[in-house]
Amino acid sequence: MIATVLKQRLKDKDDERKRAAVLSQALQQRGKCVLILDDVWEGQEFRLEEVGICLKVNGCKLILTTRSFGVCRRMACQEKIEVQSLPEKETWDLFKETLGHGLALSPDIEKVALSIAKRCAGLPLGIITMARSMRGVNDIHEWRNVLEELENPTTGQRDMQDQVFPILKLSYDRLKDAKLQHCFLYCALYPEDHKIERKELITVFIVEGIIDRKKSMQAKFDMGHTWLNKLENACLLESCEDENGERCVKMHDLMREMALEITKVSPRFMVATGHEKQDGLEWMEDLEKVSLMKCRIQFPEGMSPRCPKLSTLLWSRDHLCEIPHSFFVHMPALRVLDLSYNEICELPNSIENLENLTGLFLQNCYDLVYVPPLGNLMALQVLNLSETSIEEVPQGMEMLVNLNCLYMQGMRNNFTFPTGILHRLSHLQVLRLDKRRIRGVRSGELKDLTLLEEIECRAYDICDFKQFVKSQCFMQLSLCDIAIGDQEYVEFFIRGRYRYTKKDQSARTCNISLVAGDGGNVDAALLPRDIQKCYISCCDEIEYIVRFPFSNEIEVEEDSGEESRCVPFQSLEILILDDLENLRALIKWGRQGGERVIVPLPVDTFSNLKALYIFHCDKIKNLFQPGLLQYLQNLERISAISCSGMEEIIAEDDEGMGACNNNNNNPTTFSLPKLKEFELIYLPLLKSICKGVMACDSIETIEIVDCRQLKRVQFALPLINGQPVPPHALQRIDLATDGEEWWESLEWDHPNDRNVLQPFVKFCKISKARIRLLYEEVTGHEPLQFEIGERSRASRSSFDRRF
Repeated sequence: MIATVLKQRLKDKDDERKRAAVLSQALQQRGKCVLILDDVWEGQEFRLEEVGICLKVNGCKLILTTRSFGVCRRMACQEKIEVQSLPEKETWDLFKETLGHGLALSPDIEKVALSIAKRCAGLPLGIITMARSMRGVNDIHEWRNVLEELENPTTGQRDMQDQVFPILKLSYDRLKDAKLQHCFLYCALYPEDHKIERKELITVFIVEGIIDRKKSMQAKFDMGHTWLNKLENACLLESCEDENGERCVKMHDLMREMALEITKVSPRFMVATGHEKQDGLEWMEDLEKVSLMKCRIQFPEGMSPRCPKLSTLLWSRDHLCEIPHSFFVHMPALRVLDLSYNEICELPNSIENLENLTGLFLQNCYDLVYVPPLGNLMALQVLNLSETSIEEVPQGMEMLVNLNCLYMQGMRNNFTFPTGILHRLSHLQVLRLDKRRIRGVRSGELKDLTLLEEIECRAYDICDFKQFVKSQCFMQLSLCDIAIGDQEYVEFFIRGRYRYTKKDQSARTCNISLVAGDGGNVDAALLPRDIQKCYISCCDEIEYIVRFPFSNEIEVEEDSGEESRCVPFQSLEILILDDLENLRALIKWGRQGGERVIVPLPVDTFSNLKALYIFHCDKIKNLFQPGLLQYLQNLERISAISCSGMEEIIAEDDEGMGACNNNNNNPTTFSLPKLKEFELIYLPLLKSICKGVMACDSIETIEIVDCRQLKRVQFALPLINGQPVPPHALQRIDLATDGEEWWESLEWDHPNDRNVLQPFVKFCKISKARIRLLYEEVTGHEPLQFEIGERSRASRSSFDRRF
């Protein structure tokens, strides 16, 4: 076609290279021009140079339109512009323009016409098609009839079906992958404009058997996200977020109606959701999927739909109070049953007949107290009983040998998890048991779960927990969240997340909270050696993070029988200390033979530490002892926030054992050569950074808020010809809006220090929201939320008062 426009004959050129050369020469002779390739599909991509289009040589600009982002990537588009649906006003303007210039509509017709235009959901093709079909119509009855057809997906509107849907269906047909098409059609089961959580969708894809259940949980979700990305890239689904910031997808209204048109034939769906009509529901024998979400429908006792092919029934968020006892008798193929967010008190016994059921979702059925025996459901892979009021584990759970995921979080009643069940569920990959309500999980029940990747539970006691930590099961976990002890007193609380990378398959990060050992310091024996992130919180017993020398410094490797030195913080990169009421110091120094000699730490201790965050630790007076700094040469960030007793960042000495070469004539220089970020926020007793000076040539940002007793900021500025200059990396110094007077009152080692730093100073409002955001980002939860028992924390509850 391009050759035709350029008046070139290519038919007599058999060699592709010759044709490309002819076209290239013709484009060069034409000079600057714009080529537009309209509606390029997957599989139609090509290398421009191969057909003679060399944009730099020819002086051409290329514009292409496509429904696939994959085409843009493969065609190496430099700039991508996504065409959004038209807003409401532009939709109405296009509708009126297509309807006819100067056409006057009566107020009644205009009101209906507005609703019809809105039903086109901003899709220009749909707007134009509908407007053209209504040209010249001035009968209000006909307008209302069209609107009725559009709002009823079971009848549809002929012009839309004949002209718009076939064009939209091209995107669906070109997927050329039955599983992808299945995933797309599945989204039509949800109500119109519903934001569908990606996690929820992928979980159902797994239990539907679309995703291989033999994969690891991470691999399953990676595949699920990849498929959803493909559907988004093909413009069949839209990306969005819910009110909690969770990643979601949704269907354009016309895409959904097109999908429902497809499911009138094969696969057969019945959808009656939300405000859509439920009159005349037909439980046909060839139905494969049914959705009754939010439709507030109740069925009479004795009803038992005969649907031998039905594989999916979504019946959630329906205010459902009772299900007929015989309802599931004639649904032998049912695989997915979602009854979540309903008001049912008990499940009918006919559920026992669902021997092919792979997913049973009952979460947030707050009134549910009875679940019939589940022993017959041996195909079950996902069972979610979270936020229910059951008082014991359902009978027959030990028979669910194919179970991959068991969720029992946020339970309403206390009960003990019986022994002899978990160890039989050998395919478990995810186990989430309420830490407050469900007690007594023994390590012996867990150690044989060789496929387990994520766990949340309450261990029976500390001995059981230590045994679990030593097991192979613990070492392979990707998430670990364990409380230890009885309900009233929590001694341990561990949360872990290991993240594997292609660069180093053994690398992992672990977020560990509330780990205390004997003597008020962290029990190093409990920490994985390759831990990269450690979060210690809400433990009144902790006085020191670690004591040296370790009481368990030498331990024996079971496999080799050789001794190896335990350096649990060797790989640590992030350390977070939060709400430790009695924390006094990071290190409790040991002594040799009772003498006042500091025992040196193992060489690699804290050698990889990059970030230290400390929140709400009110009894710690000094953040670092001088002897510790030599091990912190990779530290990049220090954040000390709301520590009301902190007086100094670097102590004068190591617990009175002598300072490091500190005298009045030659003040000690402390060096943190990689420090970039330094935050001091609400430290009301902070008097100084250190007694000497800090050399931090790499510092980028300094933030000081509400540290009113701080009189000197002891940074050693670089000198050129005896005059101070700012550190080469310094970008800004943030002070609170009321810090101007404080800034002017600071004492300086050199009279020009203030003038040198003044250009970097910004007086800005450090809001409570900003601090909360930092806290949530670092710790992973909101300041006022608790996950350990029900006791209140004074320091945490005072967060709002402090900020």
